[in-house]
Amino acid sequence: MSDSTLLVLVLNTLLNEEDLDWVFFSPAGSLEPGERTGVYRLGKDDLIRNEAGESKISVGDYAKAMIDELEHPKHHQERFTIGY
Repeated sequence: MSDSTLLVLVLNTLLNEEDLDWVFFSPAGSLEPGERTGVYRLGKDDLIRNEAGESKISVGDYAKAMIDELEHPKHHQERFTIGY
């Protein structure tokens, strides 16, 4: 089973879960080394792309957004995405 197939299976299982408060945080299409800029966009189910059509995020910004979500939860029983 490929990694992407497994992720789809897990997400579909969670979407039917009613008793757990879960969150599924999906990075941009390209997760790259880099510092935190603090300038990124969050979305729901769609891949976030920049003006050039690229979908990318630095590890620093991805980590910052993940920590923000853990400390101040805004997403409950849903998937959310990140990108520039």
